[in-house]
Amino acid sequence: MSNFLYISCCKCLDSKDPFYEVTRANVRPTGSGGVLVDNGTPVIADTVFLNYFLTVNCIAEAKTGFSSLLVNGAYACKCNECGGQGLKSKLLSIEITSDNTFSGIAANGSLNSFFKVKSDDLNVPDYSISDLINFFNNNRGIKAGFFVFTKTKPGNNLSHKFKLNMIYANNSVVTVVTNPIVWQ
Repeated sequence: MSNFLYISCCKCLDSKDPFYEVTRANVRPTGSGGVLVDNGTPVIADTVFLNYFLTVNCIAEAKTGFSSLLVNGAYACKCNECGGQGLKSKLLSIEITSDNTFSGIAANGSLNSFFKVKSDDLNVPDYSISDLINFFNNNRGIKAGFFVFTKTKPGNNLSHKFKLNMIYANNSVVTVVTNPIVWQ
């Protein structure tokens, strides 16, 4: 029995599932200068950032024309990106809330108006949470993550657990909550 290594370019097939879905989110809250702010120590910062990292599911396939159990393959491919056609189910809403009163907004009320989404491009202004929904729903989508920030302080010395809820048209909900943050 012999094995050989076949190295070549490949012929791409359309993705089995050209769409993606967000299955989970993680959050890393930081203050000015990138310092973690959810470690139980009161934070003195002019800005709080909530850095969200997304876990997504999608399926893509490449085909070579060789289909032998005796062939190992190393392929140089540029196929349609897995999930390249955007979200499988449209994002209906994104909401950020706190478990305590925040700048006059009752616990669990929407804080979206206090948060902005940071643009990657220094020449492009920051944008709103509702604009973020449009970015998710267009074909480019957002698969790696995003970060939001606020310069509005809560107006009290209470701890705040910020919750992100992402609700999709297929009724799935992705939720993530920070550890308590005390921002003074």
